[in-house]
Amino acid sequence: MDQRLPARDRLELGTVSMMGFGPVRMPSVAAVRRVVWNLAALDPGNRLLRRVDLVNGRLLTIPPSARERHLHEVIREFDDDPATIGDPTQDAGPIGAWMAARYAEGLGQLPFRFWVGRKYSMLEMSHAVGDATLFMTTWTSLLQHAQDEQLPSELIETSVRYPLLRALWRTFGTGLGPSRDLVTQYRASRRAREATPPPSPAFSPPTTSPAPAPAGGAIPAQGVSTARGESASRLVSVCATSDAELTARVRQWRERHAPAASANGVLYAAAVVALECSRLPRRQPGLTVLFDARRYLTGGNAIVGNFVGCVGITPEDPTSPDSITTEVRRVIGCGRPLVSIGAALVAQAIPIPRRPGSSQPSNGTRPSPELTVTSLGMLPLLPHVKALVAPERTWLQGMVTTAGSDALTCSFTTVAGAINVSISFDAHRFDPGAVQELARTLADDPLALLDAQAAASRDTLTLTTH
Repeated sequence: MDQRLPARDRLELGTVSMMGFGPVRMPSVAAVRRVVWNLAALDPGNRLLRRVDLVNGRLLTIPPSARERHLHEVIREFDDDPATIGDPTQDAGPIGAWMAARYAEGLGQLPFRFWVGRKYSMLEMSHAVGDATLFMTTWTSLLQHAQDEQLPSELIETSVRYPLLRALWRTFGTGLGPSRDLVTQYRASRRAREATPPPSPAFSPPTTSPAPAPAGGAIPAQGVSTARGESASRLVSVCATSDAELTARVRQWRERHAPAASANGVLYAAAVVALECSRLPRRQPGLTVLFDARRYLTGGNAIVGNFVGCVGITPEDPTSPDSITTEVRRVIGCGRPLVSIGAALVAQAIPIPRRPGSSQPSNGTRPSPELTVTSLGMLPLLPHVKALVAPERTWLQGMVTTAGSDALTCSFTTVAGAINVSISFDAHRFDPGAVQELARTLADDPLALLDAQAAASRDTLTLTTH
């Protein structure tokens, strides 16, 4: 039976997430297809086994007679011969160009598409089907069970009914504390927005015809891939991976300099400093953080689909790990991620009117900060594959729809001690070369950025006191 997508999933219709990884010893295409076939036996109504009606926002049932064709459409063979893609650990241009071409094609009605090579794999997933939680679970399950031949029981859907209402009641229905904190948060954010300086000029791409692409579709800048999104934007992603000791160094730095901060707070502050030191324009203070709202429900991991809130925060000092961590904890404590999901649903149902020729909402609110950050944690599939290179040589690159044309979406992923930085953005808004430098700077030594920022702040304070 066809099924209407929940409203929180309909918000993401037409958007796609994509990520590629390697080199590792990959299972065969046939073995991966067996995993999906086993899922069909375990959970025939699973959303991964349906098609997505982009017009009406429904999950369409695939009849048993068409399941084998669907299986071959979602699990595809990828030709990762070096003659075709080169060596992505040295130059990600050719494989990035291949990813960009697939991303530009879109998924149509497919819920996901998994490309299986001999050393590399890439997963595309409709955002209407699921957020990063389902994305990573699917990727890990396909690779793990293609090798151990166990049933993919973790992909069986046992979703919580009305999760947003349950989470809102659990957070706000039992006391006034979170509500008071929420009002305080919004007032502080509004004051910060009102203090925003005039916009910086946007990057203007050359108006001349682009140079011919190198042979094989390679992209000149290492780790850069582009995709055609809406007519007014051009999606680009860049990536860089640190050495295998960076995670340990971040932990040690935090213990010495910011024991009250989280490791993510350290990385987010470094991203702010790197952006402010870069050649890129910046307008808004603060940054946008993605929060998994499953934390507000008991057994929240069972929620399928989308349950992530995007919250713009304005810490007192956005270059301080302590300040960012404090603000993040306040946001979590007062339930703002839940409210952001609810507000997006209301905006979908009751669109805010805009003045003709204006890109701003009529209520005068400003665009989101340019920097959106998220931490994907440790790459969950890593224990289930045999890596063929050291962690710092790993190729890991993501392409996601950014949080608007003014945003850089920066994700941090841990790979066996190394930290991968992947940034998606609109190349009509930001200079790709400058963003590549930003990613490389964050991967090379984010702690040096924070040390330099702290030294500059001390010097400023000394001059002020004298």
